[in-house]
Amino acid sequence: MSVSPSYRPELDGIRAIAVAAVVLFHLDTAWLPGGFTGVDVFFVLSGYLITGVLFRELKVDTFQFRDFFLKRMRRLLPALLAMTTVVLAVASVVLFPVALEATAWSVMVQPFAVQNVFFLLDGEYFVNSKTKLLLHTWSLGIEEQFYLIWPFLLFVLVRCRASVQLALLAALIGVSFAMNLAVMAYSPKVSFFLLPTRAWELGLGGLLALVELRAGGRMPRSVASLSYVAGLAMLGWSFLAIRGGNAFPGWWAAVPAIGTLLLLGGLSGVAPWGRHALALPPLVWLGRLSYSLYLWHWPVIALARRAGAEISAPQYTVLLMLVSLGLAYASFRFVEEPIRRRRILKSERSMLYAVACWIGILLISAAGVIGTQGLALRYSEDARALLTAPLNPVGEARCGSWFRLIHRNAAICPLGHAPENPMSRKVLLWGNSHAAMWAQLFEDLSEEYQAQSFLSVRNCRATIDSDYCGFTYQQAVLAQLQAHGITDVVLASSWHGTYGIPDAEFEPQLTRIVETLAELPIRVWLVVDVPKGAPLSPEMQYELDPAAPRFGMISWDYFSLQRDPAIRLFEGLAQRFTNVRLLDPTDAYCERNVGCKGGDEGVAWFMDASHVTAAGAERARGVFQVVFAE
Repeated sequence: MSVSPSYRPELDGIRAIAVAAVVLFHLDTAWLPGGFTGVDVFFVLSGYLITGVLFRELKVDTFQFRDFFLKRMRRLLPALLAMTTVVLAVASVVLFPVALEATAWSVMVQPFAVQNVFFLLDGEYFVNSKTKLLLHTWSLGIEEQFYLIWPFLLFVLVRCRASVQLALLAALIGVSFAMNLAVMAYSPKVSFFLLPTRAWELGLGGLLALVELRAGGRMPRSVASLSYVAGLAMLGWSFLAIRGGNAFPGWWAAVPAIGTLLLLGGLSGVAPWGRHALALPPLVWLGRLSYSLYLWHWPVIALARRAGAEISAPQYTVLLMLVSLGLAYASFRFVEEPIRRRRILKSERSMLYAVACWIGILLISAAGVIGTQGLALRYSEDARALLTAPLNPVGEARCGSWFRLIHRNAAICPLGHAPENPMSRKVLLWGNSHAAMWAQLFEDLSEEYQAQSFLSVRNCRATIDSDYCGFTYQQAVLAQLQAHGITDVVLASSWHGTYGIPDAEFEPQLTRIVETLAELPIRVWLVVDVPKGAPLSPEMQYELDPAAPRFGMISWDYFSLQRDPAIRLFEGLAQRFTNVRLLDPTDAYCERNVGCKGGDEGVAWFMDASHVTAAGAERARGVFQVVFAE
């Protein structure tokens, strides 16, 4: 491997640590719950390296925007396009139509550097992650957007005095970090995925590079050693102690970001042992592969999950690491390095033509997948009935990230655009994903009856189930339903045995919120949840018998065990309050004393083991119609 004279092997050591942490986290390694913060290490390191290179060139007036962007393309795109091509090809064989179509859409956005925005709008991070084969590219979207903006900012900054440069850069970091904290208050997901709320991490690296260039020389060895050790300790703590349940990024992200900053800063004056420790040959080798390994590890892990592998088992952990490393080495050896070192596609014109053709072929292929409903013709007519059911368009995205970004304090959002009429019913649908699955039906009923419908913004039941779904949010919903003049509140959720909350704790909570609502001049509707069970999932039914797939069924006795506790609780509340009523969609899916089906006559009623499709929701129209008609 040929390297530049200015090459610093210890930085590859940091890359190796970061990518190893991310891979081990994705392999469900229990002892590394914070491995995902390796991405934050990459952000700081990227800002540090890019700023150093750009500022040196800008100072001596050798910087060219064209050259910079072509180098970034040569460095990033070939390996990314190779991985994306293989992923789309494999997905076309192994994924079912709905998941394949979603994968094709994620391919479509790759050339436009908006992967992070796509996956922000696509729902919760790990929901159906085993079919989101390009999910990990969200971080590349952030970096690519940064590369598009940062050179222009530095082009302006370099013309300012040193003190002004540092002050402006520090101010930008402060604004971005403040945005991160502010957005966290209403949507951690938005803060996680967007550049404005992540730019402070890349900016921290840039600030360090600028300080080093301005200060010159080295940090005193004692100070550098302390900084180095503190940085390593903070990274180790981040990997071992930060957990997915923490509100991230928020304040927590400052730990790995500052740890990386201290580690990089300490390297400028640390004793040789410190640099040598990070420049050990195995670390350098892994660091050189880090980009390709990051690209390949997630599709390998996701496909293994889809195949049913228990990836946290030691044998699978080792196997998947070896497969990921093998693919990463092949990508590095035959794609990344030859193009980067100009052993192939030597001229910029040839590289641009090749990349443009490659992107064009990918876009055409992805469009073909989308246009054929995920290559649905691969399956028999019976199988297509199970595998191409239209889903409810209001899913995990709920009110939409843009609504939540604009209406920061909103606890409820409108469904549709029904004209406001002071005499019409105003219906709030409040609950988790088992409420959102009815949202399109409620929007349609609102239009039919000239009413207005609203949905709770958060994927939360009306009870207090977590910090995110807590008392503060509950009170915000109560306040805003009164401010909007809500006439009917429909409580729909998964109920007993959910979130690991004991029934003895859940039932008093639901009773209290119903009592609170019943005291208001509104009607309260309690929705009995739909059946749930693996046989209702159309994809699982297909996998049981691909040659002759058919809709599954759960027994009435099995469903009764799910339904009866809610019926007892809801009927008791309805007897206590004249304005509390039940809505029970059971008969839309079940034949009493026989069982409940996942679909019939070529139409799937369920999209998975517990959520209904758009067609499934429509079957219960008559049950919910009473809310709007009375």
